[in-house]
Amino acid sequence: MDSPAVTATSGVCLEETTRPHGIGGRYTARLHPEWQIWGPNGGYLATLAIRAAGLCADIPRPAGVHATFLRSPGFDEVCLDVVTLKPGRRSEVFAVTMRQDDRAVLAAQVQTAAVAPGYETQPAQAPDVAAPASSDWLLIDCAVPVRRHGRLGVTGKVRDVDGHLVATGASQLCLVPAPR
Repeated sequence: MDSPAVTATSGVCLEETTRPHGIGGRYTARLHPEWQIWGPNGGYLATLAIRAAGLCADIPRPAGVHATFLRSPGFDEVCLDVVTLKPGRRSEVFAVTMRQDDRAVLAAQVQTAAVAPGYETQPAQAPDVAAPASSDWLLIDCAVPVRRHGRLGVTGKVRDVDGHLVATGASQLCLVPAPR
């Protein structure tokens, strides 16, 4: 699960600053202050979890991650413990716990998936329908801007009856035909 050589504006390399060190599901990394917002950037921490899981994976292609940020760590060393929850031939699932000073700072599940033919998708347009009689409804406007090799990237906006934005969200799906 190598990361591309992405750099921050100061030239700090993402690949280098997200490389865990260790063996057998026990890794360490030093958090770099260049990835600071009010603390370490959440995407930066999630990338560390993905890369730690990748060191344990037989299938190194990440398909999804769900990370819960438990507390903001300092820019110091963190420990990453990886446990295989589901080994498999086509997909694997890992639990990753990031700790600093023996306190959990991030808990993540990382799923990998083998390259396989995916479903082709067609963009769909929502039908033009009248608004419901009740004013207690929400409009959910979704788009699927990424559709490649069975991987879908979905973005959505939730609006109230007056059109005010209430919430936004995104998800990723990996759709592969079941083996026959």
